[in-house]
Amino acid sequence: MSNIPAIWWYGALGVGVVILVAAFLIIATGKDRRADRRRKVDLAAVAARINADYLPDDPSVLQWFTGTPFHPYSRRAAATGVMRGYVWEAHAIFFDLDVETALDAETSVHSKQTVAMFHVGEGGMPAFSLERRGDDARADDFTGPGAKPPVELPGNPAFSSTFRLTGDDAEAIRKLFTAKLCAFIGAHAGWAVESTGTWIAVCRKRVRPDIGAYHAFVGEAAEFRRAFGTRD
Repeated sequence: MSNIPAIWWYGALGVGVVILVAAFLIIATGKDRRADRRRKVDLAAVAARINADYLPDDPSVLQWFTGTPFHPYSRRAAATGVMRGYVWEAHAIFFDLDVETALDAETSVHSKQTVAMFHVGEGGMPAFSLERRGDDARADDFTGPGAKPPVELPGNPAFSSTFRLTGDDAEAIRKLFTAKLCAFIGAHAGWAVESTGTWIAVCRKRVRPDIGAYHAFVGEAAEFRRAFGTRD
């Protein structure tokens, strides 16, 4: 009988901890949802400033990709705060990408980043994926089952050792990645790049610019579109 009060106490303590954790998760989830709603409103104002059409949610921007851009092993993906307009006479799309990626059968990781896409014309360049090696060692990188074969640049071993470049048409990819383009990418090493052949998409993985920095993000992303137009 003397053990009953202690057992009751530990049981009550355990229940209290569960309640506190649940309350914390509810509060945190509520804050995240309010922040996402606020961001959508703020992004509408950004779209107006850059003369872009705006939709708070639009999954159709993912239709050109096999899977999810930058996260080929994602379980779920959503495109929000979607802007469509023209930058340097190129059709451009900017959006927040919200992704749940599988680490294993039971575990997943949630990430958010802002993606910029630019139309390069049908067959404007080969399809490929590029990111800095070591930036993302988890299951959503460009390696794993079904991944495209790696493309090495024999004339630029330093670049190949720094960046993971994959794609089917190795010859066309090597022709695209000139010394000048590789130098540009090396100077912007925090960015990942993916091409469908018709669209080129760029982002800093797991990074969303603050509203005040969004215009700068648009300008930096557009530099990639111009750099990939370089062939000399």
